[in-house]
Amino acid sequence: MTRASAVGLLVLGACAIDNRKVKVSGACVTPPAGGLISDFSAARRGICPAGICSADLVGKPTVSLGVGDVMGLVYPYSSLGASFIALDVVSTTSPGDAASGQALRAEVDSRPSPTDASIAHEGFALYLIDCVDVSAYAGVSFTADGDLGSCPLHFAVQFKGVDGGTSVTPGVPVVAGTTTLGFADQRSGATELAGMQWELDLASDQPGGCVADFTVDDIKLVSKL
Repeated sequence: MTRASAVGLLVLGACAIDNRKVKVSGACVTPPAGGLISDFSAARRGICPAGICSADLVGKPTVSLGVGDVMGLVYPYSSLGASFIALDVVSTTSPGDAASGQALRAEVDSRPSPTDASIAHEGFALYLIDCVDVSAYAGVSFTADGDLGSCPLHFAVQFKGVDGGTSVTPGVPVVAGTTTLGFADQRSGATELAGMQWELDLASDQPGGCVADFTVDDIKLVSKL
């Protein structure tokens, strides 16, 4: 797996970082007013393209955030060789509002595997085409709706380091409704957000495997007080 001009994709499994790689572009962008990363209103399905993704990821199903202030790709990953997470874009309607929008849908049907759970990992990640300057923000949040499934799900973010490398934060449990991850004491002074990750806790794998069907929406930065 190539390491040239690449940054590690987020992987929390067993507190380790996977070697999976995606290409990094130039300077970080400033988030729009309100700190919105994506509400998936312009999102669309596609495949992981050559030039951005390494050879083992090219052709994998992805969801693009579309053209906007912040651009990125969401795609599944797995240590098992084949992903059991299907990503899609679905229509949504806000409570009490006739206006419809879109959200990211994740369907999980991961069966037990002989892979050692201490090193196994599976989930999906958002790779930001350009890193995002989050120096003016205290954290990031998103909403989740639907069946979060039989295995615990954790959320983490990745920062681009001053040496060009990356670091992953400790994860927080994903809950129904709004999940918030604070940046304080987690990023060691880093301010360049490179990506995000949602990962299954395979160590808690149920006898029937990990099954879930839920949406992720309204990813946004949390302002400092």
